[in-house]
Amino acid sequence: MGEKPELTPQQGKSYSLELKSFDDSEKKLVGYQAGDVDAVVVPMPALIVGTARGALDLVPLFTVMQEAGEGAFGTSFVVKGDSDIKSVEDLKGATIGILDFRSTPDFVARMGLKQGGYSPEDATFVTLPFPAQLEALNSGVVDVAAVAEPFATMATSGPDPARILFSSQDVVGHPYDQLVVSVDREFAQKNLRAVCDLRDDYAGVVEWYQGNKDEAKTIIAEAGYIKYPLDIYLKAKDYARPEAGAFDPSEMAALMDDMESVGLLKKDERVDVDSLYVTGFTAGN
Repeated sequence: MGEKPELTPQQGKSYSLELKSFDDSEKKLVGYQAGDVDAVVVPMPALIVGTARGALDLVPLFTVMQEAGEGAFGTSFVVKGDSDIKSVEDLKGATIGILDFRSTPDFVARMGLKQGGYSPEDATFVTLPFPAQLEALNSGVVDVAAVAEPFATMATSGPDPARILFSSQDVVGHPYDQLVVSVDREFAQKNLRAVCDLRDDYAGVVEWYQGNKDEAKTIIAEAGYIKYPLDIYLKAKDYARPEAGAFDPSEMAALMDDMESVGLLKKDERVDVDSLYVTGFTAGN
């Protein structure tokens, strides 16, 4: 949307797009709370917890990607090829890299520990940005590293390839909206036309992206949004991206069940699923 504005007919008319980069989800949400941004790409677990605790007043506008989608990439955890950790049953006492707390890697790591018969207290979590995960694994800072693409492809295709221990598909078992563009509720009410046009422009952009993925990835790489070799980026598997960014509330109750089971959500913090989106506003609803 930033590099091919011709795909966004309302950009520069009803809305202007300024993209801001943050190192992790926590910093993004702090930026939102400080008023630095009007909309934020937020992991669904963080949106649920923040909404439950009254810290966030965001409403989902559209979904960027889904986690644990069938046939798509899912957030994965890798170990060294010669590691003694062979399965989730070997995770007790392990040091596990995550992106940050209440992020998707945090949730998936906890689900992996649960499947192995353990609790989060049976492992040590280290917060690291995705680009630092593999270096931390190779240097022994962590025993298990969290990888998104294209880091998963880089990890498993080098001269000393890492081994995928588990992915979100293995331990969650159902797809859910992972990253959603959410808008400050008051801002959306005051700028409804602009926000809806942004949503509709995104629908056209994601359709073009899906049909022209190599060209799209090349544009993204050449613009400097990624810092790794283009050939790796081109062959990396993509997350599931719903048509028109449609938000799917049907898996939210199951997601909250999972979050509660691994200590990311208290029983009295569950939120009404219908409060997580707005009919006629959130894409697909």
